[in-house]
Amino acid sequence: MSIETLLDGITNIKGGFSGYRRPELEQQLRQLTPDKRIVFAAAIAERIMPQYRRFCRETGQGNLDFLRHTLNWLWDDILERKLPDQFIEDLRDQCEALIPGDDAIWVEATAYAQDAVGAIYCVLSSRITGDIADTIGAAQFICDTIYDSIMRRVDVDLRKSDWYEIVLNDPVMQQELARQSRDAVQLGQNDITPRIVQRIRRRARLESRTVLLIPARRPKRRSRAGGSSPG
Repeated sequence: MSIETLLDGITNIKGGFSGYRRPELEQQLRQLTPDKRIVFAAAIAERIMPQYRRFCRETGQGNLDFLRHTLNWLWDDILERKLPDQFIEDLRDQCEALIPGDDAIWVEATAYAQDAVGAIYCVLSSRITGDIADTIGAAQFICDTIYDSIMRRVDVDLRKSDWYEIVLNDPVMQQELARQSRDAVQLGQNDITPRIVQRIRRRARLESRTVLLIPARRPKRRSRAGGSSPG
């Protein structure tokens, strides 16, 4: 399966939902340098990586080691830029070949695995081209995985006009959008340094455990008198 087929399915077959935030996201990303956009996309790929691991575990298919090494190489290359462009292009071609297609064993995680590979493909493309569209593609892929998980968890009637708002306002979707916004703001406010890159990388790995989990509500703070504080 090609990356174009995957993106076409997201933007057309599913009503363009995953592209709904494109103008706002593009505005944020335009304020970032190409290297910062790579960090942004790599963090997304890191958060969705466990979904590919799940696919490999449940089906016995895929090549987790290759994808894990590829993403590690990209993280390590952000500051030093030692990897030749041809090497990156070869990685991208091999990555595309790993997208689960018609011959894949189909389980729930198969669709998520497609998005996980797609996100890493977009990081590789962003490294080669510096194009904002590649960075946005990574965001579309993780939102697509969350979209699919919501559709499995919530009884959403696509014939009704409010389905869009139901998916958009789902706490899992809102959690990911908040993470993307936070990363964009942090990258915009800081220079690319080993400390910043490592901080975002470690945080993304921690957050990868909760990408599809409904965030727990924070308990209300209590006032000194023992009651709950207002608001």
